[in-house]
Amino acid sequence: MKSHLLNSLFLLLLSTACSNSTNNTAGFDSVNASNLAAGSRQSEVDTSVNNIGNNRSQGEPAHAQLTGAQLIANSDCVACHKEAEASIGPSYKDIAQKYPSDTKSIDYIAGTIINGGKGVWGPTPMAPHSDISRADAREMARYILQIQ
Repeated sequence: MKSHLLNSLFLLLLSTACSNSTNNTAGFDSVNASNLAAGSRQSEVDTSVNNIGNNRSQGEPAHAQLTGAQLIANSDCVACHKEAEASIGPSYKDIAQKYPSDTKSIDYIAGTIINGGKGVWGPTPMAPHSDISRADAREMARYILQIQ
């Protein structure tokens, strides 16, 4: 809260200094009210690196959607999986060889990403990722299944 107030005060002082300068033409203030308001809300912006994925509920344009590879790269999948070799979990290539690239497999793998799994690839369980949306998990599964 204190930094929020200091930020607002700084922007107000900056605004006053700009409006009183000799370079200001016709009373035009280079720091307008919308910039001041945006600056004072800066601390409210969510910059969490753990907030991954696509928020399709907000109607993002198609070009803003992340690909399966990007979603995987931005997640913790790489801690247990590699593309071509087994690690803690199976490689993406092994998963792609085990399952056909169809809707049923995409849904199954997406469910495993979200809910976790146990016993299919050995005794080490896969942790659930309940913060990943079904749409993003499906996109990740589609990507995995196309790996050769």
